[in-house]
Parts: sequence; C-alpha cells; structure tokens
Amino acid sequence: MVLCSNGEFLHDFRVQHNISLQQVSKDTGIPEIKIKQWEEGVNIPSKWYLKTLTDYYHCTLSDTHKSSNKYRNQKVMVDGIMFDSLKEANRYQELKILEKSGRIKNLQRQVKYVLIPKQENERAVNYIADFVYEENDNLVVEDTKGVKTKEYIIKRKLMLYIHGIKIKEV
Repeated sequence: MVLCSNGEFLHDFRVQHNISLQQVSKDTGIPEIKIKQWEEGVNIPSKWYLKTLTDYYHCTLSDTHKSSNKYRNQKVMVDGIMFDSLKEANRYQELKILEKSGRIKNLQRQVKYVLIPKQENERAVNYIADFVYEENDNLVVEDTKGVKTKEYIIKRKLMLYIHGIKIKEV
C-alpha cells in the first residue's frame, strides 16, 4: 500500500487518466516544468496552483494528501497503477488473468462516459467506469463498489437511460 504526496497523486492521476504533461499545461496555463517538478517532488505547488489542478482533475484538495477517504479505502499500487482501493486492485488482477486465459478481451480501465455534456458555465457530468471489457461478444462496464453513494446510483441510472448500459457491480 502506498501513501501519496501531492506530487505523487498529481502524477498518478494524470497517468491513470491518460493525460499528457503537455495537455495539462496547455489546459491550465501552468508551465510544464512547474508541473513536472511538483510531480517529482522537487517543489511543492502553492495553494493557488494546487486548487487550479484539482479543479482541472475534478477532485478536492484533500484527495491530494490523504491516502484514504471517508469510506476508509486505502490507495494501492499494482503494476505501476494506482487504485482507489484494495478491492479494485484485486479485481484488476483477476480480470488480467481472465484476459490472459481468453475468457475476456480488450480490458480497459477508467473509461469515461459523458452523461451530461458541458454547458455554458457548467462542467460536464461524466461516469468513469473502473473496467470495461468484452465477454462472450458483449460489452461489460464494471464498477468495483464498496459503498453505493447517491451520486453513483444516479450515474448508474443515467448510464442505463442514456447509453443503454447496465453497470456490473462487483
């Protein structure tokens, strides 16, 4: 299990979501060299910069310096990938075995689905699936759940209504 500093969190979050350093810099106006130094722990971002980045990543300041959240999940690193919980990391390992055995294919992590597009001064509402894969020629969208929050339940219903996708909960 790994405890994350601000820099580790920012780096891991960016990599997990497949966002380049250049893209973050372009989107936020923060020089690449500053972001790189923060991610490497050379420097620490000011609260203003940290707030800019957390707004960009759609997370909170507390997410950047706590390794566990109010649901007591401990962040875990497996295969160089940071997972939000041990349960999610274990499921990833199970799915990798299933993929190697040919029972599933095209395993993807952190796949984003737009539920409500961005409008005027409002951000888009997205659902990010823990895992997406094909099983018996069917698309499976999977979420590793410990606690089903009200927000998650609404997003689950919107996924079915908008995309016709029923989320498999593990």
